[in-house]
Amino acid sequence: MVDFSFAANRKIIFGRNKTLSLAGVLNHGPILAVTGQNVSRSENWNSLKQEIEKKGLPLIHKILSGEPSPDDVDALCRETVSEHPAAVLALGGGSVLDAGKAVSAMLCEPAVAEGIASVQDFLEGVGTREPSGARLPLYAVPTTAGTGSECTKNAVISRPGADGFKKSLRHDNYIPDLAVIDSAWLNSLPQKTAASCGMDAFSQLLESYLSTASSPFTDALALEGLIRFSESFSTLLDGKASDADYDNIALGACISGLTLANAGLGTVHGIAGTLGGLGALPHGTACGLLLPPVMKSTFGKLLAGDKQNEALLKVQRLMNRDGKGLSVYESVEQLVDQLQTWSEQADLPGLGSFGFSPELLKKAAETSGDKNNPCPFTPDERLEFLHEIY
Repeated sequence: MVDFSFAANRKIIFGRNKTLSLAGVLNHGPILAVTGQNVSRSENWNSLKQEIEKKGLPLIHKILSGEPSPDDVDALCRETVSEHPAAVLALGGGSVLDAGKAVSAMLCEPAVAEGIASVQDFLEGVGTREPSGARLPLYAVPTTAGTGSECTKNAVISRPGADGFKKSLRHDNYIPDLAVIDSAWLNSLPQKTAASCGMDAFSQLLESYLSTASSPFTDALALEGLIRFSESFSTLLDGKASDADYDNIALGACISGLTLANAGLGTVHGIAGTLGGLGALPHGTACGLLLPPVMKSTFGKLLAGDKQNEALLKVQRLMNRDGKGLSVYESVEQLVDQLQTWSEQADLPGLGSFGFSPELLKKAAETSGDKNNPCPFTPDERLEFLHEIY
């Protein structure tokens, strides 16, 4: 048995139409609510807003569009610091949750709150300041099923461009106090968005399951998430998802946040994060494109070496969950085929659609890493992946 630690939310509430349960938890105001544009127009948000206001809690509502940049986070802090918010409620997709997480932390960093420093100064690999870990009470409600940000300890902040970056503001204390997983939000999600987010969540589950930093605890969670996702993702991509399918997808995404926060990720996310800093590429799309070629090559390298490698045995356990009696080779082959089928069903646009030049692809291959992938790749091998999904 290996040594490990595990960090998680203080509480997770799961269930359809549970969003309104937040009103009973929020007891101190003002509440700084960060939402996306579409969420701000929804009945669910209006109902929650009314319940909060009935309790007499002042509400500061801010809307975020797109992935948060340092300027977005700094502006939210400047605009709200004088209103002294007592807690932050982030309700939206992964980008909104990341923004809410970052603001809840930066409002407790005097240098940022006073306008002396920027959140950029606290980002891994970019800034020189260490975050203190202090933050306001934080409540997260995902309206998509992708990043699992409601259960992670990092907030992803980006500034796309040739010299851009996509980096994390990270501390163990940044895991939201409460996550409310309400799959009813997924019923109105556009098909393309659902597909892209789902590919991200599945890649997080698979990469954390195969991670060299995984533990028996994360393995058990990731396996459950992978099984639930596998049961329902094809149905979702066909546009025929039931409420039970949405529950499976939402729970799988939530689990992916817990497992990535504690076991880390692999080459898919190592490259996807770099691409997101170089151009305006949706993160889920990058993961969906990269997942089949990266996993095919990962398994190929492992099979060429020790066939009793733990990652290969994990794939065999996953693919034999119904007692099929598949060999390691057959398990790997079926999983890679499934990933390719999902990628084709999702109909994700290639990198060329987002304006990536050959120079940027080369830069991405040279500057990205493999994180906790079960085998490493050279820059030339990573460049081959990028050419394959161009």
